[in-house]
Amino acid sequence: MRIVEFVETLNLGGLEKMVLNLAVEQASAGHQVRIYCLFRPGTLADEARERGIEITFFDKKLGFSFSTLFAIAAVMRRDRPDVVHSHNPFVHHYAAMAAKLAGCKATVNTRHGPIDSEGKAFNERYFRWVLPLTDHVVHVSDHCRQTLSPRLRGRKNKHSVILNGISLEPFMSQKAQPGQSFPCLRFGTVGRMVPVKAHSILIEAFRLVLEKLPTAELHIVGGGPLMNELQAQTDKLGLARHVQIKGPSSDISSVLSKWDIFVLPSLNEGLPLVVLEAMAAGLPIVATRVGGVPEVAQEGTVAWYCEPNDPIALANTLLTAAFSGELVTRGATAREIAMENFGIFAMYQHYDDLFCRLINHTETV
Repeated sequence: MRIVEFVETLNLGGLEKMVLNLAVEQASAGHQVRIYCLFRPGTLADEARERGIEITFFDKKLGFSFSTLFAIAAVMRRDRPDVVHSHNPFVHHYAAMAAKLAGCKATVNTRHGPIDSEGKAFNERYFRWVLPLTDHVVHVSDHCRQTLSPRLRGRKNKHSVILNGISLEPFMSQKAQPGQSFPCLRFGTVGRMVPVKAHSILIEAFRLVLEKLPTAELHIVGGGPLMNELQAQTDKLGLARHVQIKGPSSDISSVLSKWDIFVLPSLNEGLPLVVLEAMAAGLPIVATRVGGVPEVAQEGTVAWYCEPNDPIALANTLLTAAFSGELVTRGATAREIAMENFGIFAMYQHYDDLFCRLINHTETV
């Protein structure tokens, strides 16, 4: 099978890591896989090439571009993909129209969440326009499907859920030891520093946590446009001795293995890979009740939850977890669930089954 994975860019992020891992798994299974980037390739492109994935980028400028559309269609005619698999709405109208012009057999879009990194709902106008050219829409969580499918319209059987998967190999030899140094606990989160990730709420909550756990630490890893602003907030609150704010890491398994509790303070999510990675590392989870996170990290056995955008509620939940006496057992349960259910191969198999049904015209219509 010839497959094109189509993204905006391969800058470091959860969506981009998922696409790269999926492409590598597809290639390992014998498929011919390429990644198209609507803009510039990004920081993960070199890794993709090193792992045998060809990258094509179109360097699109702002605004709709017919010349870019025709350039994409021309490259698709050359590459002759059976399946064009685009990710999120911004690239999909280019992918769907170009695939139609190039005569590709099937077009699939995966929706990774209902909002963008600024916390705003996507403009679905273009997406709805090309829905007749789209054979299937995959959502990364049931929450995402329930939120988006009524907005997108179209037949219900055109929508399905495939949960994200991660590469488990980095976690085989490294795992966390949560709670071993209590009360010197390390709380941590990984994610691009953008508004929807709500790191500022986490910092405010952690200020309250320190009143009960004065030797605790908070680690925020990921970099991004709000990094300096978050550092300024930390300094203003007098937390510089307790809070470390760092850029992106290429060795997340090593980072996670040094923490006691993973925290996800987001305002909204699809199904973030980092939660699955934290579980694979053996970390218990404290999270806001958003997106597909409760679908994979069960409350009461793996995770503690609170509502988003509430620093007091988040602080109380962090303290509940810290003093629960359950960090070891919940971390072990999290690791077991991740290792059994959320490897990249399981995700690949679901996509492969879908693609085969579509190109062989056995998908229910």
